[in-house]
Amino acid sequence: MRVIKNFRIFRAQRIARNGDFDRARKIVLSLISQYPSSVGYNIFLADIELFSGNLAEALEQYEISKEILEDRPEISNHNRRYYTAYVSFRTTAIKFKNADQEWSNWMEAAKLIEGLSADRNIKRLLLPPI
Repeated sequence: MRVIKNFRIFRAQRIARNGDFDRARKIVLSLISQYPSSVGYNIFLADIELFSGNLAEALEQYEISKEILEDRPEISNHNRRYYTAYVSFRTTAIKFKNADQEWSNWMEAAKLIEGLSADRNIKRLLLPPI
């Protein structure tokens, strides 16, 4: 079952990279309907909203992801740290964009996130833009 879930989410990632956000969103929403407490799926849905230009929806979905993370004490500390840093990075980028300001040290922040430890599939799905 885990292999099938991974296949579906990484398929959605490939589809989103090709710019078909609607199709990717449908796959992720289907996964979330089955696994609503999946932090990774919810964050990836926020990423889809972000890259399709829906900044308000992305911010809302990142907030939902943070709430889910708070309710999941079984998530390891290193994965929790990665999720938190990743969401903080994305929400900070949106806030700069909404304020029509340039975030001059975004690359430094992204490299710090990339250096954090987390499970391989999490880092494969949720990549900082380096």
